[in-house]
Amino acid sequence: MIIAGNFPEMVGDPDAALEILGAADWSAFTPGRDLPPLRDALTALERAHGVTEAHRYATAKIKAYGALLRHADTHRAQVLAHALSPCGRYLALGSAVGEEFDDGGVLQIWEVATGRCVNVIDGIPGGVGWESDRHMIQWSADASRVAVVHSKSQVGVWESFGGQEGSVGEPIAQVNVSDSRPCFAFAPDGERVMMWGGWYREEQRGRLISLEDVADIDDVAALVPVESLFDEMLAVLGGEPLSLDWSAWSKDGERVYGYESSGWACSIDVAARRVVWLRATHDLDGPLPAWSPDERHLAHQRDGQLVISDAVTGEPVAVHAARPGAALLSWGPAGRLAVVTPANNDEGARPGVSIVRATGEHDYDLDLALSPTGYDTPDLTSWAWSPDGGRAACLTDEGRVEVWELGERPERLRVVEVPEDADGVLWGADDVLVIVTSLDEENGTIPGLRFVGAGTGEVVGAFQFLREPPGPNPLEEDGEDLGLEFELHPAFALDARTWGVAFEPGLVIAPAGRERDLDTLLAWSVDRRFAWPVRWGGLEIFLNAPAAADGATPPLDELVESFRGGTPRPAEPPAWPPPDTATFEDLLLLAGEVVERVRAGDPEGLHAPGLAREIAILHAWRNEADRAARFVELCPERLRPQVAPQIERILNKAPRRDAAPPAPEPPTPQEITGLVEAYERFLRTPRGQRSGANAELVRQAAHARHISAVLDLLEKAPLETYLGLGSHDRYYLTLCALRIVATGSDREIQR
Repeated sequence: MIIAGNFPEMVGDPDAALEILGAADWSAFTPGRDLPPLRDALTALERAHGVTEAHRYATAKIKAYGALLRHADTHRAQVLAHALSPCGRYLALGSAVGEEFDDGGVLQIWEVATGRCVNVIDGIPGGVGWESDRHMIQWSADASRVAVVHSKSQVGVWESFGGQEGSVGEPIAQVNVSDSRPCFAFAPDGERVMMWGGWYREEQRGRLISLEDVADIDDVAALVPVESLFDEMLAVLGGEPLSLDWSAWSKDGERVYGYESSGWACSIDVAARRVVWLRATHDLDGPLPAWSPDERHLAHQRDGQLVISDAVTGEPVAVHAARPGAALLSWGPAGRLAVVTPANNDEGARPGVSIVRATGEHDYDLDLALSPTGYDTPDLTSWAWSPDGGRAACLTDEGRVEVWELGERPERLRVVEVPEDADGVLWGADDVLVIVTSLDEENGTIPGLRFVGAGTGEVVGAFQFLREPPGPNPLEEDGEDLGLEFELHPAFALDARTWGVAFEPGLVIAPAGRERDLDTLLAWSVDRRFAWPVRWGGLEIFLNAPAAADGATPPLDELVESFRGGTPRPAEPPAWPPPDTATFEDLLLLAGEVVERVRAGDPEGLHAPGLAREIAILHAWRNEADRAARFVELCPERLRPQVAPQIERILNKAPRRDAAPPAPEPPTPQEITGLVEAYERFLRTPRGQRSGANAELVRQAAHARHISAVLDLLEKAPLETYLGLGSHDRYYLTLCALRIVATGSDREIQR
């Protein structure tokens, strides 16, 4: 339509490229057909001539079509589920809920070829997935729909590339299996779900639910009548229910197959509602069964044997000696099986990878020590076959990815450097590897993605999640956050210390000289399916919100109109810790404000007395009778007769009622250095895990008696939830800081 047959002219001559684009019929532009080849042609033109007028012209047309500026900094907590689409062109990521449960989880869709996020579905109730569970995200055959486990016990279906209009977080349909973690299979037509799980598990024989007529799963008849099970099947079940821990729907829509972790697998004819075969397949401490991509073969390891079975009949077709210590069975598209024995395996066996054919032949062994599969993210493995089955990528125990040609003789093609503590590797379409790093609280690993060309080693895209720069984002003013008015918050982390803002129409707020970073972190999303580079144009970039309000062109200026005439916030946060000018009196003032807020939200006085009583006791311990009496008055009236005598007893124990309280000693240079180092570690702590790290830093600053640092950190602490019962919130930390600064200890003052 636009440039078909004109690629050479576009690549060789920027003026010719502009002329070709100018003469095109853009009214007939169809992204699925036209955008990828147009993007490829302009990429080649850029390599030869840099960014030209042709790039800017095409970008203007793409924007006019309805492209949205998208950033990927939307996860608020750990990413628990990952799944490539059947075509390999898209990657879905699902995350748990963060510290605000009602905000829900996030489902992101990434285009693998570009390494950019093209769609975000926010507010998924209860978050996506479970730690340690597999297959929590499944795609329809055409990738138009995606089904996910959410709210722990529900499966919801969303449009993969659908919009947000009026239904953020709302699925097309959802099924609840009662208060229990589910296992499910999503039909390739995207219209049906097979469900396993629920508290009635002892009666489970599966439920087949049509999305057109969703009902409570308890009202749906069991898929497999118990009388259809043969005696030999019942013997394998050993009195346990027919309920799977992992399941998948066959590509032809006729079968559902899967396994149960206790050691058996089965195949079910959906139309006939019967189990075709059910067999003991795997050892409890061995690798899990694996079906080949063409669904013709099943590999499983049991009783010292590696067995390859016919997946249709369940009958063995080849038997090998089992690989001691093997932890992963991975089929390639060309009918070959990789048996992975990772480093540090339970058997103490020599690590390596055996390549075995479905027909039984053993090709060779690779002397590789691969990384073991992580407990929290079992969908991520250290071995990934190429789509044609001729190559593989593997994540080694030394922390690098190696790409191997697996022809008649294996050959290592290249080594790809990866982020520290990477968890797994995926091989998508367009010969792009996806290297995934997950959150690790113990060593502070930041989760993220890296997209790498398997044939070139070139980094296509890279992103880190859960970073949160210090200080408010550029859209916050006077305690209010303009970004909350948008379906997806426009603010994102440029790096660990700097905020940026990206509004969907193309208005961007970022420090000067960060254009390269913007191109790495942002993309135009077309039909929420295809990414278009922002370096090719279309952005209006400003240093801060007031500058944007004064300089943006209509209609973009309306996005930041409320900042007109405001005071610009520095792009970089000030040095930390702040000057130590605050006093113990300032900390006490904050404590009084916290008490008043808790009292306002706790009219019955169930939780409000805690902080007020403890501060009153602290004042009594410091011989400050008048201040102690004030905080006694802040306790609920019904409790004052109990608290007042306690305070009087403490005051009576003081050697002198008029003794002045000791002033805190200023922090030492060594303590200041320690705070600076601890704060740098805090900045590397992922979003969603910062409240605990902030609490520790509050205590360290209090022990150093740096009250200005304490007050700054208390502003970062979450406000009281459940009336101030959280150990990381401002209510509790204020009391901790007061005790530590005053007494040197966080122990409760003896009454």
